[in-house]
Amino acid sequence: LYVIAIDAPRNVVIAGAHELLCISSVQAVDAVWRGAQDLDLAVLAAVRYRMEPVAATARCVGRDLTVTFREPLDGVATGQAVVCYRDDECIGGGTVTCVS
Repeated sequence: LYVIAIDAPRNVVIAGAHELLCISSVQAVDAVWRGAQDLDLAVLAAVRYRMEPVAATARCVGRDLTVTFREPLDGVATGQAVVCYRDDECIGGGTVTCVS
């Protein structure tokens, strides 16, 4: 079993199978964004240091960023950074607040 979530106020640790760790999208706040606003952009995205960026679609509205990965990822948690690239250029990123 793997830790899926922690509910600190209730002092509860939620455990489950590995596939429950896999997510297909993240929402991030405080985004710094140099790409087009309010449009779905094909990007490469990373959520871990030294992670090879993977194919995704990103949409930024104001300072709120949603990144949807082409293939599910595991080991993504709130508080991490998500960073998006187009070609060899970093076009933005933000702090992950929600995974799904």
